[in-house]
Amino acid sequence: RQQIRQLQLLGRSGRMAAAASSSDALGLLQTGSAAFAAFVSMAMCDAASAEDSAGLAAAATCRPVLGLMHAGGVLADGVLNSQSAGSLRAVFAPKVHAAAQLGTANSCQPAAFQLLFSSVAALLGSPGQANYSAANAALDAAAQRSQQAGALVTSVQWGAWAGAGMAAGDASTAARVERTGMALLLPHQGMAALQGMLVPREEGPACPAPP
Repeated sequence: RQQIRQLQLLGRSGRMAAAASSSDALGLLQTGSAAFAAFVSMAMCDAASAEDSAGLAAAATCRPVLGLMHAGGVLADGVLNSQSAGSLRAVFAPKVHAAAQLGTANSCQPAAFQLLFSSVAALLGSPGQANYSAANAALDAAAQRSQQAGALVTSVQWGAWAGAGMAAGDASTAARVERTGMALLLPHQGMAALQGMLVPREEGPACPAPP
């Protein structure tokens, strides 16, 4: 009997952003992709919430989980002397705290891979984004600790995406990225890289080491 694959999309609003509804942004769901023909569902879930994560943990005991991708993030930009504990919490919660909660919820599935969406800001820094840079660096460090413990966890330091994502909605951020000499990542390029990470190797799911 053929097993039905399920792809569950979780977000704080429970709705897909307009930019993400384009065929480019959902390239993984196109014919020939790793996720094609999966049953896709959407649900409201704040991964940083202990209550919501507990619900995920309960669901994970009922069915096998092949993998988990964590792409949450929030910006609270400002020069360093204007940053506050509140702006730090706002940025760290959907990145670091949510990743920890998801890891706990997924602990009963040791064979499942985890793919964390970090940012190149963790490596190069970014003006006005000390909190965001630090949150992504913490995400990278958490992935490294998990790898050392034998878990299949990868943190990917993405650049800014064009057409979707936080940078695409802010012209000044996109201009700043281009001034550094980096081009915006086109959705089909990012999706091709992401699909390459999801293609299983002989020994298990592909989980390249973080940059």
